[in-house]
Amino acid sequence: MSLRDSLLRPACCYSRVMAALSGKYPLKAAAHISGGGLIDNLPRVIPEGLCARVERGKIPVPPVFSLIEREGPVERDEMWHVFNMGIGFAVFCGPASASGILQTCQEHCYNATVIGDVTRPESGRRFEWID
Repeated sequence: MSLRDSLLRPACCYSRVMAALSGKYPLKAAAHISGGGLIDNLPRVIPEGLCARVERGKIPVPPVFSLIEREGPVERDEMWHVFNMGIGFAVFCGPASASGILQTCQEHCYNATVIGDVTRPESGRRFEWID
């Protein structure tokens, strides 16, 4: 795919897979990751006193974002904040539902992966990167 086509590719619509998930699994929360990225969107669905911890190393970053970061040059944190590095949607569930949710996403042609967890923070923050 060309750089132009990669940057102009339309956003995904998650309604069909979300309908399949919500009827089959007890979802705790969901967040569409748009402008502001994970940092701004995940805390909106996290209850007070809890923190979403996201492991950057578990997120498969599409090559176009590595190119922009390198050639821009654009700082790493800014890349995550502006471009979301390919994350389009986040689903929160209990550990027992994770493998079934991943399988359902795959059946609907979405590459999904577990990228973190929700815990009681020591820092008092509602979002943390784990590098």
